[in-house]
Amino acid sequence: MKAKGKRERLTSVQIRSEYLIEKEMQEIRSQIIPFAQAKGIYTNEDVERAFR
Repeated sequence: MKAKGKRERLTSVQIRSEYLIEKEMQEIRSQIIPFAQAKGIYTNEDVERAFR
């Protein structure tokens, strides 16, 4: 985790890796959304309530 206010120079490999991870997370999220909505989960607050 990066410290606030401190900039870290990323290599092209790190940038590509972060991009691919973000893309994969978006894909997973898009697959999960219909199941969450079927259970009435639409917002971050709904998710938090589900885990309390």
